[in-house]
Amino acid sequence: MENKRQQILDTALQLIQQSGFDSFSYSDLSEIVGITKASIHYYFPSKEDLGIAVLKMVGERSQLLNAIIAQRQSPTEMLSLYVKAVLISNPGEMICPVSSLQAAYNVIPEAMKAELQRLSALELDSLTAILQQGLDEGVFEFKGTAREYAALMLTSLKGALQYSRALKEDLRKSVIDVLMRQILKP
Repeated sequence: MENKRQQILDTALQLIQQSGFDSFSYSDLSEIVGITKASIHYYFPSKEDLGIAVLKMVGERSQLLNAIIAQRQSPTEMLSLYVKAVLISNPGEMICPVSSLQAAYNVIPEAMKAELQRLSALELDSLTAILQQGLDEGVFEFKGTAREYAALMLTSLKGALQYSRALKEDLRKSVIDVLMRQILKP
């Protein structure tokens, strides 16, 4: 039973990354997963419940990633792993699920907004901590605060995902290279 629930969540996540939260229905999900709409409603009575569950799943994965990153020795390794994780979790024409939902912020249900705010803060705080450690250790240098540069990096990385999809040209690596050249001390 838990396997079906996870299948629904994974499929919903993919659909959010491909086309957005409002672009799919329970009918679409049931067809892709191969179950009835009633089965989806069993696990997620409303689409809002599904959205919250997807956000919580993304949050859990982010926390797991943060724990793995924290085991790295240097801020450079930590940042490299963080950036790779962003790219791996958003392959091809998929965009970040957090970015997808942030773009729909004014139309998603209030309970989803609260979870999205929590997850957005987690992302920003995690990257800020890596950058601050690198700054403190003298490995990174940049103008502004670690939080400001984390916001710049996040919006640049996630923007590169969206532009890559729209232009059918992978801009991710070049954006990452520019960002890294700007902060790594020679």
